Amino acid sequence: MEVRFVPFDEIDVTRWNSCIHFAINGNVFGYHWFLKNVNREFDALVEGNYESVMPLLSRTSRWNYPELYHPMGLGRLGIFSVHVLSPPRIQKFIDSIPDTYLGRQISFNEYNNAIISQMASTSKSNWYHLDLSKPYEIIQNAYHSEIRDEIEKSRDENWMPHSNIKPEQLVHFFADQDPNTDTHMWMRIHYNLMHRGTAFPTVYRNSDGEIGAAALFCYYNGFFTLLNYQALPEYKRSLFNLMSDDLIRLHAERPLRFDFNIFGEKYEVENLGAIRKAVYQLETAPKWGKTIRHWLDI
Repeated sequence: MEVRFVPFDEIDVTRWNSCIHFAINGNVFGYHWFLKNVNREFDALVEGNYESVMPLLSRTSRWNYPELYHPMGLGRLGIFSVHVLSPPRIQKFIDSIPDTYLGRQISFNEYNNAIISQMASTSKSNWYHLDLSKPYEIIQNAYHSEIRDEIEKSRDENWMPHSNIKPEQLVHFFADQDPNTDTHMWMRIHYNLMHRGTAFPTVYRNSDGEIGAAALFCYYNGFFTLLNYQALPEYKRSLFNLMSDDLIRLHAERPLRFDFNIFGEKYEVENLGAIRKAVYQLETAPKWGKTIRHWLDI
């Protein structure tokens, strides 16, 4: 099994995207266009004829050495493959990460756990997803009783969903609620999704037409994925649950999984019947000797 380093300019985009599409663990975050919109450039590890791939997103650390990192809000990455991700295959990729990246902050997808969970310098977080192939009534029966009551209360307050919103308006709302929002990045992502026919923007307006919450979803690789969600502070949780219920109702009995992305833990989506899956992050800092040698070589 050959795993080689491929710099950004030499990545075969067609083969890369084909691997993500047919991978047993493909998701929207692994596509070349998505990664490029988030990080501009990225290098990669590639097995064979793009049978398995691993994006390497890098930056210069505050101590002026190159490090791998995981941009805030970006979903599960790591190794994607059309083959079974056996421990030897995962280990081969880990061993192939170039030593030039002195620091490592890498988030792996749920299919990489066999090796990553056993490594030192790892931390664990949870990813939540919900099977939408069942009838809505069966899914709803798994809701916590308090969630059902909260959803009905929100309906009584006349919050109504809309999907007809321009990307500029949606992203502007994101930025109003979160000043750290990269507006240019989200505009690029939204327009790319629209171009591919997979964007699903959603906003909730009251009877006065005011927006209380907004979200951007997409369809890819059997997932209905929540990419971003923002809301007015007083409605964050209640409208999240109302939105989730409306979209579960809309997509029930379809061969999809609702991917809550990084929002699952924050909004306690187990109360909606979502399943928890462990994912791991590798975080290692370089030894001072390597850092000093790097500085001397600059």
